[in-house]
Amino acid sequence: MSQMRRTTRNNIQLAQDQGIRVREGKGEDIAVFYELLKATSQRRKFDIEDKDYYLNLWRLLEPHAHVKLFIAEYEHEALSGMLTIAFGDTVVAKRFGWIGTMRWLRPNELLFWKAMEWSSANGYHFFDLDGIDVSAAIALLQGECLPRFLRYSDTRFKLGLGGCAVLLPSTYEFVSNRTLGLLLETSSSLLGIARCKHCSDVSSPTDDHGTSAQANLVAGAIECTTQYQKEKRRRPLGIRATTNFTLAHRQGAGQLCLAHFNT
Repeated sequence: MSQMRRTTRNNIQLAQDQGIRVREGKGEDIAVFYELLKATSQRRKFDIEDKDYYLNLWRLLEPHAHVKLFIAEYEHEALSGMLTIAFGDTVVAKRFGWIGTMRWLRPNELLFWKAMEWSSANGYHFFDLDGIDVSAAIALLQGECLPRFLRYSDTRFKLGLGGCAVLLPSTYEFVSNRTLGLLLETSSSLLGIARCKHCSDVSSPTDDHGTSAQANLVAGAIECTTQYQKEKRRRPLGIRATTNFTLAHRQGAGQLCLAHFNT
């Protein structure tokens, strides 16, 4: 908790003082969580899976302790909820929903903190906060301040919880048919879909010059993201950033990777 932003720590204490209660959800709470998620998707204008997806996910994973649900309540009213996926030594904050009201009670900070506490108490070493904005990740890795346009964003909220940025490999595509492969390359060029020359295989920890593969990926991400921002206005189709980042909570030694909980 010491690595959290002081404001976040204060908000956690404030939520507790004002009577916010976080409880572990059960199967029947999937409907409650889904309404919170739906409210968030409508407010933020993004698509979500249907309710059956989450019901089936719970039915398949809950018997093996791979899914956990947390609900933040005030006077028995659900304000926010989080669905986490647990596998190996990591718990991932996979889906989050908030009713969008009673912000002053700070239910969300306490919700995330209680999920982290549960993860640590149950022997998990990592808590993955999932994606953050690429621009923020690059700034974080370079020791710079958060860009102004992210000052009131999900990314800033997650950064307040502490943690370190982790650079993930980009996605790959392979077409076994050579003709179709050439067609794909041609159509991609015409549509302006980016190919990142830096996001290649990083199976070995160092290159021929002894340079860290992680550092190469960071440098490549910075270059390709800068190029993407320059070309974005000319492209007929919007694309996702070619390099993905995630943020993980840490309690212990800081490095450019997930760090162990203190257990």
